[in-house]
Amino acid sequence: MTSRDTICASEGVGMRDFDSCRLTLADNLRALRESANLTQTLLSESSGVARSQISAIERGLGNPSLSSLCSIANALGHDVCDLLEQSKISIEE
Repeated sequence: MTSRDTICASEGVGMRDFDSCRLTLADNLRALRESANLTQTLLSESSGVARSQISAIERGLGNPSLSSLCSIANALGHDVCDLLEQSKISIEE
């Protein structure tokens, strides 16, 4: 087990395949953005990440950089691990 695996496992991410992580990211990003009452455009402006990239992430496409994920998470007031956590995020948060 690498140090990356240990960090992810300790944060509840664990070892999952790429497609599973990508779909979890898509669902969590959309839920967090909507719970913050932000459009993709407003999130783009506050995070510095292109709206087209945010749209692609929410559709389960692409391979966003860690830098982009950190910028998005910060703009939402959350940690990057919240974007990747497998448990469902409630829209009421």
